[in-house]
Amino acid sequence: MVPRQNKSCRRLGYQSGSSSIIVGIDDTGVDWDHPDLNANVWINPGEIENNGIDDDNNGYIDDFRGWDFGGSNGTPDNNPMEDQPDHGTHVAGCASAVTNNGIGVAGIGFNTKVMAVKTSRNDQRDPSSGSPYIVYGYEGLLYSAQNGAKVINCSWGGSGFSMLGQTIVDEVTTLGSVVVAAAGNESLRDPFYPAAYTHVLAVASTTSNDTRSGFSNFGNYVDVAAPGSSIYNTWQNNTYASLSGTSMASPITAGLVALTMAQFPNLTSIQAAEKVRVACDNIDNLNPSYVGLLGKGRINALKSLQNTDFKSVRATEIVFSDAVTGNNDGIFQPGETITVFFRGKNHLNATSNLSATLVSKTAHATVGANPTATIGAVQSGSQFDNTNSLFQFTISNTAPEKLILHLTSTLLMMVIPIFSGLARLEIQLMQQPWETRLQLL
Repeated sequence: MVPRQNKSCRRLGYQSGSSSIIVGIDDTGVDWDHPDLNANVWINPGEIENNGIDDDNNGYIDDFRGWDFGGSNGTPDNNPMEDQPDHGTHVAGCASAVTNNGIGVAGIGFNTKVMAVKTSRNDQRDPSSGSPYIVYGYEGLLYSAQNGAKVINCSWGGSGFSMLGQTIVDEVTTLGSVVVAAAGNESLRDPFYPAAYTHVLAVASTTSNDTRSGFSNFGNYVDVAAPGSSIYNTWQNNTYASLSGTSMASPITAGLVALTMAQFPNLTSIQAAEKVRVACDNIDNLNPSYVGLLGKGRINALKSLQNTDFKSVRATEIVFSDAVTGNNDGIFQPGETITVFFRGKNHLNATSNLSATLVSKTAHATVGANPTATIGAVQSGSQFDNTNSLFQFTISNTAPEKLILHLTSTLLMMVIPIFSGLARLEIQLMQQPWETRLQLL
């Protein structure tokens, strides 16, 4: 039973979550009066309910329980209740359904609060499935971060990259929040956004047997995997339902990040997310066709809450260039030698003797004579780069046009994906328009 589980956590010295930590549910709204959610729904402490005044001067009048950016037809309002049973209530329960109340289900976040941020509108739906589009997802990210959500869940997305989307994620990160996002349900390897943006914790889905859920996307951009098949949780109106999707895996992970922040209050949200990532159980042996494509593995709540010597060193910037060793036209061509600059950051405990090694995963790229960059000791929170030891690789003369090259750099036994396509392909991807109507997962 859930009460015994919760008491066991306390006996073992682990947190049962903190009501001061908020997970933003950037979704289709939340059934905020659901008996298994209501006690954990965030209430804006600076707002007086329905007095018609923006008491806290945050730009939103009477956002007592969050905000509805879309309303039913594009007119925003202060009631983030779902328009109809769609998605967001289930997502909220996965993150932090109330525990120890003797009913229904228990969320992994325990006492973590959920902020209801409705970013869909009832009159814009997929004509084939009837599911609402997420129209105001990035506005919801900013609202969540600006109003105190240190963890923000995005169980939605699309295939198009946009600089605007990355810029908003960067701003949210600067505000001290971490975005946790679903990797997508198309069973594809292609990058999926916002999950594939820098600074986002991307989550794939697994079954109860730790194998990849058949629908789950995968790829080098994925950070972790979490249960997402046949998840039973809260549903509008005051009921429960079983759903499958990376939409479920993502909020379960977001709830664990919040729980980890409660256990280790000195960690930032990004550090807590990294602790969850490096505490994963490796499931490569159960997924031989997806080695390295399901992140560090399946999340492990117990290990995330343990005070062990975890290290997490990750690349924060990777730049490919033909300026020095090529013809400096920005187009990576057969026979050309490309340099690789990277900047990284140590998120957790200090490291010693850190080094990075570039490895080619394709016959169409040959790594240069000095594939290893020695970094040395790096303190927690410190950044580093390979300015004095740039990587190089040469594209074979027989490389076909629009080839995608896959290379990796190993840091502390961790794989950092370095993805490079021929420049023509990369530019085409970068110039895709921002898709504002994003699909639910």
